[in-house]
Amino acid sequence: MRNKVLALVFLTLWIFCARQNFYKLGKSSSERGEYEDAIKYLTLYIESFPESAKAYLERGKVYYAIKEYKKALNDFTKAMELKPGIGYIYFMRGLTYRVMGRCDSAINNFNQAIKYNFSTPAVYYNRAMCYLEKKEFELSLKDINKALKTDSTILSLLHGRAVIYYYLEKPEEVIKDCNKVLDKIDEEENSFLYYAVLGLKLLSEGDYRKSVEYYTKALEIQPDWAGGYSRRGNAYYYAGEIESATRDWEKAHEINPFYPFFPFAKELLKQKRK
Repeated sequence: MRNKVLALVFLTLWIFCARQNFYKLGKSSSERGEYEDAIKYLTLYIESFPESAKAYLERGKVYYAIKEYKKALNDFTKAMELKPGIGYIYFMRGLTYRVMGRCDSAINNFNQAIKYNFSTPAVYYNRAMCYLEKKEFELSLKDINKALKTDSTILSLLHGRAVIYYYLEKPEEVIKDCNKVLDKIDEEENSFLYYAVLGLKLLSEGDYRKSVEYYTKALEIQPDWAGGYSRRGNAYYYAGEIESATRDWEKAHEINPFYPFFPFAKELLKQKRK
């Protein structure tokens, strides 16, 4: 009888340890980009440990990576409910709301992330981009400057500020920030950022056809970039190619309803649809 009890205890311990290992397997699978396996293991872990906030957070990150945003949001929300007051969880909820086009909810969650001591450049940058999409350009500039104050070496932040200056109609500031980026990278090192920054600089300098050329190269690398289509549309418009401009603005609006920002662009799109 004693041997049977010991065997049952060992079996129970073995099952417990095996179930504990599902989290590690899920996380390592996610890090390797094996998302289907990651979801499988993390789900098995959650079935055994339904109060584990870290498991919901990790599975939410996997869903976010594969663009299943509603499932990601559900998992982040569950993680938040299980372990409130964790700034990083609010940050991930904010990111998810942002890509879902729900900027007000994103901003609220970024605010909570900062409140709970997760005040990284990424939080300020993403909140800045939400304010940008809401056309609250001064608030956007304030946040991007906070991000740069935290870490001025992140070149994408300088590009973000240059974009904000563009919408604030400050071409000299745009060119200044673009030059700072271009002085530190080359075409091979980061092709997307190089082309995006050069396209913006040329747009601000009035070289519209060259701007179109470099925005096109950037969009070939990142074809779901709403801001790129919107600003390439502006360049087309100034170059006198109205049909190409409206096509780009329409594409930008399709990706992100907050675009385009160009004065009367949405009116031109309405006329096109009639």
